[in-house]
Order: sequence, then structure tokens, then C-alpha cells
Amino acid sequence: MKTYKDPEEQAFAELMQELARGEGRLLLEENERRLNDPDAAVPAELDRKCRELILQAFLGQKHTQNS
Repeated sequence: MKTYKDPEEQAFAELMQELARGEGRLLLEENERRLNDPDAAVPAELDRKCRELILQAFLGQKHTQNS
């Protein structure tokens, strides 16, 4: 971790790092719960439509970059 000359900045940086670690742990736990919840699955038709939209957007960006 970067060291700061100002003790308040150092304390704030350490506080924010600890907060980020805590949030990360919570998000990993929530992800694990959702992965193990059969009711949280995305319906196949919605998944298909989303993938099509992403592909169309990606191909559209590639086309405009090559033009």
C-alpha cells in the first residue's frame, strides 16, 4: 500500500482499503448464493436475446472502427 506523508490521508486510504475488502467479501458471498439458487437462473430465451444484442453491438462497433 502506498504511504502518505499526511497521517489523515494514510488513515483514509487504509479505511477505504478495508471497506473495499469487506464489500468484496460480501459480493463474493452474494455471488455464491446466487450461483447455488436455481430460481436465480436467467431464462434461456432471455439469455439468447441478450447474447444477440451484445453480438450486434460488438459487430456494429467493429464495423464503425474499420470504416
